[in-house]
Amino acid sequence: RKPVFLQEWGVSDSDFDGDGYDDLVFSWPVIALAIVWHLPIQFLLDALIIYTGTVRVDSIQDVAASVKKCGLQYLAILSFVTLVFLVGIKMFQLYTYGRPQMLWVTFFATVWVDQIRNLVVQTGLWFVLLRRCGQVPVGNEASMFDPGEEDDAKSPVEVFRYVILLVTDSKVFERCIYSLVGLYALFILVQMALAGSANEPGYLTDEWELILEDIDTVFLIVFTVEIVLRLISDGLDYLRDVWNLFDATVVLVSLGFKFYASGGRSLAMFRLLRLFRLVSAIRKAGGGSSRKAKSGAGIQFSSPVERVLEIFKDIREIKGLPVAMRDNIDWCVDIIASNRLYAISVDTDKSKQWEGFPETEVNEWIRLATDGSTDGAVRDNDLETFLLGNRRRTAADANNQVVNTMVEVIAAHGIDSHDVTSNGGAKKERKDRHDGNEPSQAQSSFKMIGAVPSGSADAFPIRFLDELSETIGEWDFNFFHFEERLPRGLLPVVTMKSAVVYDLFAIFDVPTPAFRDFMLKIEEGYNDAAFHNASHAADVVQAMHVLMQWINSKPQQVINGQDIFAGVLAAAAHDYEHPGFSNQFLTRTKHPMALRYNDSMVLENHHVSSTFFVLLNMKQDPMQNLTEDQFKQIRRMMIRMVLATDIANHFTELSLLKTKMNSKDFPAKGQDKQLLMNMLLHAADVSNSARPFETFMKWVPRVMEEMFRQGDVERLRQIPISMYHDRLHPNTMRCQGSFMDVIALPLWTVLGQIMPEVRENVLPHLNENREYYSQQEDEFKRQSGEGDSSGKDDGRGRRSSKGTSHNWVRKSLRFKRASKKS
Repeated sequence: RKPVFLQEWGVSDSDFDGDGYDDLVFSWPVIALAIVWHLPIQFLLDALIIYTGTVRVDSIQDVAASVKKCGLQYLAILSFVTLVFLVGIKMFQLYTYGRPQMLWVTFFATVWVDQIRNLVVQTGLWFVLLRRCGQVPVGNEASMFDPGEEDDAKSPVEVFRYVILLVTDSKVFERCIYSLVGLYALFILVQMALAGSANEPGYLTDEWELILEDIDTVFLIVFTVEIVLRLISDGLDYLRDVWNLFDATVVLVSLGFKFYASGGRSLAMFRLLRLFRLVSAIRKAGGGSSRKAKSGAGIQFSSPVERVLEIFKDIREIKGLPVAMRDNIDWCVDIIASNRLYAISVDTDKSKQWEGFPETEVNEWIRLATDGSTDGAVRDNDLETFLLGNRRRTAADANNQVVNTMVEVIAAHGIDSHDVTSNGGAKKERKDRHDGNEPSQAQSSFKMIGAVPSGSADAFPIRFLDELSETIGEWDFNFFHFEERLPRGLLPVVTMKSAVVYDLFAIFDVPTPAFRDFMLKIEEGYNDAAFHNASHAADVVQAMHVLMQWINSKPQQVINGQDIFAGVLAAAAHDYEHPGFSNQFLTRTKHPMALRYNDSMVLENHHVSSTFFVLLNMKQDPMQNLTEDQFKQIRRMMIRMVLATDIANHFTELSLLKTKMNSKDFPAKGQDKQLLMNMLLHAADVSNSARPFETFMKWVPRVMEEMFRQGDVERLRQIPISMYHDRLHPNTMRCQGSFMDVIALPLWTVLGQIMPEVRENVLPHLNENREYYSQQEDEFKRQSGEGDSSGKDDGRGRRSSKGTSHNWVRKSLRFKRASKKS
């Protein structure tokens, strides 16, 4: 009977029996198959032996290197013995059932053909890789490796890996692999369609099944060689990708199953492996072109710095990049992300520092030449050092005095109206139980800190403070509910209440009467503008208070008391003495304020400069107990925060924040915290569009009225009317919608990456408000298409056929209530 292995080799019955078998000397398919089989085996053995030779054991005490060296040697010996054993078995079968001369003739013929193949392949590799298809002259092939300095001489292993890296990174290699993967996927589909099952015979004869199996084996060998090449070029990083590990596992298991399951094949196992190989082939074919789409919708903004960081990250992922180069790239990314690209670094020779300037003098000159930027960072240990010292008053005593002061302000300027309820469906004012025997919740809560004035019959200030205490830390803060009952004095009360939450009066020993007088002076300094007035400042203080609470809700505290104090003061005074006109208007009209500040951030410079002018001219300085360094740092922070509210700096500051967020330790550094505080105040300044819908719709007419007033003045002066400032041609829908798309949404989206509370509480309101104006604009376009184009914008982004109405504050919100019910 003809042996199975001769059947697999394609020896026919006529060749095996009789005279035909005697004439058989060798078979060309057998020679080709032997060459294909021995190449990956020889390659793996050579690689194992070379790698084993590179492992050095410098000391007998180096146990890890010794174990690794011995293990590799044992593995090489075991592999060689196993191959000899397997070949010996096959030779014994051939001597038993066949003709020995066939073995020797086939062996020498295979060696001769393989040498010819080797000569052709080596010449091709030399011409393609070293000479770059003839571009490199003969004799200059060594220039491809660019040894450079003498210390850069590469070992044979490095040269070999470099050649493999050139192969795997070439476009020709990638195209060949993808072409083979596509053909292999098609081949697997055809093989699965034509193969039989356990119950039904297939469409292929035994001869064709053997041919397809051999083709499948060749494919698997090629993919095995590809995996080995990528392992050499990429190292173990190649297998850290889940899909690459899956591909390698499927290919190697399939190849091993073919070797050791030739006798009793499991049809179910072969089908499962074919299915896995098909999935792997489809995944690999589609993996090269897939790109991750950017998340989010609407307008996307980016800066050149972000693109530079992306390029650095792409370079870092290059295969075979040395570890030292990756570390250098990480350092470059950190320098750019932390905005230290132009930071001054002085290297001094310690042995010669007394021959010239002392090091302290050099640092002082650097500080002066850089405008004190090196000393301008917020020092994190200032507050902690101060807290460890002796306080003049305890926190409870300080808070009691502040609460009593707030009660006095509310009693002097508040309007006690029990039937006042907030617009837009806010929760109703609680009933006053102070008349009965049971004490009110407000009185009991303030009695805990001794804040209720003894003998006071008027409980309105207590109720007001109680409601303010409950809601000041919420983003859905109903500002207009408190503004109606305290039209004057609200800014000092909200500011002092925010400071009390953080115990700032006790920490910095702030005299309460002096701070009250200062805040009343600041409130008086706000002009009667439609939007940029004291009410807007109080709203910004509350928004800033919430944002600072959120940023400090992380396990590790981000900002300290000094940062918070600067943030509260900057929010209260960020629009001090705002005239109700934009920077562009003041510059165009050559306003004295613009001339004073050289057309650069005119309003913002005036706000912060006038605030400190008021502060330093108070009868009693509220910051008199601060150290000189504390005052300097708080002043510096306030100046930078207020200047950052200029809308002209929006994209610069936002891009810088996005860049710094790539830094590993953001926002641990003082400069990072300064930028973060800048963006928090800027976000609080434009937070009206991110408030609940009812609150937002009350801010819109105030914003538009201030813009229209500027447009009226521009019309009287016969200068071009600014966009969206024309009262005769209002376009509130486009104004508010574009503001949210261009300014608000990108800003709050970035902050949402830092604070999860922003994603949960702010962005839903912002998206809801934006969706409302989108629907209004679509409705207007639909009505315009029907011929109704006579309507005008009513100031809320709605169109009315009766013309423009400017009494927006009294407008009803029935349309929103109806939509909520539906």
